[in-house]
Amino acid sequence: MSDAPPPAGPLPRGCPLSDAPSPAAREGAGSGACPGGRRASAQGFPCGGGRGPAGGGGGAGGPEREAGRGGGGAALRGAGMAAGGDGDGAGLAELGRRLRGEGGEALPERYRALYGLRARAGDARAARELLAALADARHGALLRHEVAFALGQMQAVSAVEALVGVVRDQGDHEMVRHEAAEALGAIGEAVALPVLKEFQGDPNRAVSETCLLALQRMEYFGAAAAAGRPEEPNESPYASVDPTPARPVSTSTAALRRELLDEEAPIFDRYRAMFGLRNQGGGEALAALAAAFGSGSALLKHELAYVLGQMQDEGAVPALAEVLGDGRQDEMTRHEAAEALGAIARPACVSLLEKHCDDSSRVVAESCIVALDILRSEAAGEFQYADELPTAAAAASA
Repeated sequence: MSDAPPPAGPLPRGCPLSDAPSPAAREGAGSGACPGGRRASAQGFPCGGGRGPAGGGGGAGGPEREAGRGGGGAALRGAGMAAGGDGDGAGLAELGRRLRGEGGEALPERYRALYGLRARAGDARAARELLAALADARHGALLRHEVAFALGQMQAVSAVEALVGVVRDQGDHEMVRHEAAEALGAIGEAVALPVLKEFQGDPNRAVSETCLLALQRMEYFGAAAAAGRPEEPNESPYASVDPTPARPVSTSTAALRRELLDEEAPIFDRYRAMFGLRNQGGGEALAALAAAFGSGSALLKHELAYVLGQMQDEGAVPALAEVLGDGRQDEMTRHEAAEALGAIARPACVSLLEKHCDDSSRVVAESCIVALDILRSEAAGEFQYADELPTAAAAASA
């Protein structure tokens, strides 16, 4: 599928090889106090800052959404990132300018600003800066889909109208529309139900399946709340608002594998099995997840790559490398495989990502560039990947 026109600023092409980590540094990537590595604090892995509330599912509804249940873990925020403060407006505006590339920022710099804004769950000003980027197709599918994802993880109710508009725009890129629909499910506002019901029959399968998942997620948690059922046990070590709740970790790995690989099973149930395997972890669960890359659903496969990146198990590298290198796979799946390799951050991942920095798919090429930047951040021992909130003085001088 063709992408949107390039942004006004320079589009990075090719790998920044001179900045690649040394072999020794690569060996140390991913280590540290956080069990998921510093990459975890930027993209939804252990230690917070990812796909929303720790608990790997989260409910729909409730005022706490705008109070920080989304992707605002402490490790992501860092110094100066906590919500609130009258002097934050200029800093947030500066992050918005960086995100949109108004100063000619390269794509990795724009991603760092995006994560910085995402850490401000509950701050309407941060959501506005993100929405400004989402509205401009010149920023490209990769960045805009990540913006939509961030708004969903922040559970920003103020973004619902714009996200509905993206889902309705059948001329937009499938990745952006899919992520907008998923974000609507994560936010859980009833006003989104009509558009999700309408587009669960979209001719694009990824969009159709995402709308169905979002609907069923909202129905699942809505029914639980109406019945007064207690919240399910938190068995996930990952801080993410997932598209479905996970199957209990007590479910046998064999049963979860059967459900995940059943092409006739409802997509909602297959997702539940996938997240159950992720939460179980270990070699058997990893093998079951990798086996599902034979599915006919690009949406399911892209989520498989995402959860393998969350797990950060080096054993997933061969399967992800195969997906990234297979030009027959949907670019949505290949892009997620690239980002997962960046999250795993092992030596073998570097050459795999470098190889595809000039891929014919802009989405895949840009994903490799961003993944290498995140990997270098890991190797350099940076506390977080996100930009911290600039001070008022620094924002004014920018």
